Amino acid sequence: MKHKLILSALFCGAALFAETPVEFKVQPEMEWKKLDGGEYAVERTADLKHNAHLMLIMPELKPETFYAIEWEAKGENVENNGMVQYMLAMEQTVYPSFMVGKDWNLYRRYFHTGKNSSGRVSIYVRPPFAQKLQIRNIKLAELAKADYENGFTQDFEKENTLPGFWIRSWKQKEFAADIVKSDFINGDKSMKLTLKGMDSAAIQSAVFPMVPGAKYKISFWAKGSGNGTMLFIFNAFNDGVTQTPPQNIIRKECAIETEWKEYAFEIVYPTDLKKFASAAVPMANLAFSTRIPEILIDDVKVELIK
Repeated sequence: MKHKLILSALFCGAALFAETPVEFKVQPEMEWKKLDGGEYAVERTADLKHNAHLMLIMPELKPETFYAIEWEAKGENVENNGMVQYMLAMEQTVYPSFMVGKDWNLYRRYFHTGKNSSGRVSIYVRPPFAQKLQIRNIKLAELAKADYENGFTQDFEKENTLPGFWIRSWKQKEFAADIVKSDFINGDKSMKLTLKGMDSAAIQSAVFPMVPGAKYKISFWAKGSGNGTMLFIFNAFNDGVTQTPPQNIIRKECAIETEWKEYAFEIVYPTDLKKFASAAVPMANLAFSTRIPEILIDDVKVELIK
């Protein structure tokens, strides 16, 4: 068995002990249709010239608070090789992404309200693509500090872990990761990065909450089909809410071998906003990139050091 989850919901979507469900309204627009069982679907032809939004109206939010929104999705012929954009409208409007495949997958995303007491999220499709997208089981929850301060572990044991919390990195033509059987020391599945005909294979996580000034151990295990290097990045990033780019807290070329090896780092989440402007909304994401043909990755952890 693999190590127990410290905070499984960050990557797997499981309920947290202190989450507070929040009411919201779903408003299907244009070709979006409401189906039975809390499911929404849209099917479009390539000749349509407008966007079609599945709007989530959040009328009662607490300012300066983290929230988690969760849904399941699947789709076919989605634009940009499976990358779907959604809109988060709070103090600033930003456009993060999530990856969609032909099978149902669980997604969980985080946002901070800033000064806002209401907001909107829109999952939308746009021209000029023939597309089919289905969404179900939408949930919204307010997070207390205890819900996220300890960090997370992801072990890739569940079949629907990918793409989930992970998205294709910039300049990648397709999603470079799969869950495969492996010989890892805990469990029997790992995430595999594969070049798939590209010069490099790269993947990044969505953003997640952090605690300013807190000390964390960040670690993962990896092994390659051959010796080489893999770039690991840990960013202060909040999807551009502060209108600032990702800022590297860790940027390390890791020497990869053909046997499993653990890689570990310690950081203090920044409080110096002159140096780390992206930490003004304290969130982070992480990324892996390599030119090795295949790399297995497992037990990705962000752990609070008390």
